[in-house]
Amino acid sequence: MELKRAVNNINMIYKITMEETFTSKIPAVMDIILDGYDALSSFVIDTRSMSDPAQLKEQFMLSLNKFEFVRKEGNTIFFEVPDMDTFDFTDLELIEQILEGTVGEYVEVPHEALSILGIVLNLIPINVLAEPQDRVYIMEANDELKARARRLLGYPLVIFPFSDTPSQYELVFGGANTYVEENIDSWIDTAIKEANNKVSQTYKRI
Repeated sequence: MELKRAVNNINMIYKITMEETFTSKIPAVMDIILDGYDALSSFVIDTRSMSDPAQLKEQFMLSLNKFEFVRKEGNTIFFEVPDMDTFDFTDLELIEQILEGTVGEYVEVPHEALSILGIVLNLIPINVLAEPQDRVYIMEANDELKARARRLLGYPLVIFPFSDTPSQYELVFGGANTYVEENIDSWIDTAIKEANNKVSQTYKRI
């Protein structure tokens, strides 16, 4: 009975140490992801655009902080990086669109222009948290829409800066994936050595 208890305690030491080691790496991984996120703003050249990801960074960070980087499944502990299926894109539909990629040219249509242009649509605005009058929608561009905007609004619609842009998943999350893949073996080795020392100290008289 004492031997079984000792074995259980030793296993728990290794498990807790591994979890602590993995958890200590989360801030570095998050920093890499946020650096990639910040790089998305380099696509936004037109200062009139409402599609700058910087405007949604706070919401992105909230979702990132809620993500379960260290996941336990039985006696196994995993270190995971977000992907399109596991990351929570609630109120981040614009970022989800950017990470998936956009085929074709799109324009930004402000809420106030919808009625003027005679547009009735059932789309989620890119700035869903904004007040209704400040919301902006992404619509596929065509010559008729562009001409109507110039005629009725007196100004051209802003081109969605991520039009005809491939998936930006690698830009945001790819660096973190590579970092984890390149370092996880050393993290595991470090955790095992630390756990060995703890076990030795705990059971040095046995």
